[in-house]
Amino acid sequence: MGLSYRFLFTDSSESEALLAALPVSIGLPEVDRNISEWDVDNSGFIVQANFEGLVDEPGEDQDQYIIRPEWREEPIEAFPDRGTLETKYGAYEEEGRIKFPQYMERPSELGGSSAKEDEPNPLFGTTTYPVMRITASHSYVRFRVLHPSIPTSARW
Repeated sequence: MGLSYRFLFTDSSESEALLAALPVSIGLPEVDRNISEWDVDNSGFIVQANFEGLVDEPGEDQDQYIIRPEWREEPIEAFPDRGTLETKYGAYEEEGRIKFPQYMERPSELGGSSAKEDEPNPLFGTTTYPVMRITASHSYVRFRVLHPSIPTSARW
């Protein structure tokens, strides 16, 4: 459960009103502080400190998991199985780039004949290939009140 709390107090100097620790500890983080001059003899300042936070420790049931799949194009040179590209599609390297011939040879449909026919290469002109990338994120809130007497180095 969320909680907002406003605390009013007076202080004698402007610097103390802005920077001083509160006279009480309520266990919630301070989100802002406003000061104004006190009209009585101009001898002090009224401080309004605002706090917000969670009353109860949130549980794992409030955690949020998001999985975002997306397709990206990678250079064909990064394809993990170059051997298949070479044997199945006739890939070759030219000036550091993988290229594919316009036509591939295939056996004739005439059963025992060794004659060959050319067929269009489906990878001719290909420079990239699609890769599925998945980004996973886990959002969560944890609330822990630390007593001011605990040294900063021991807090985390």
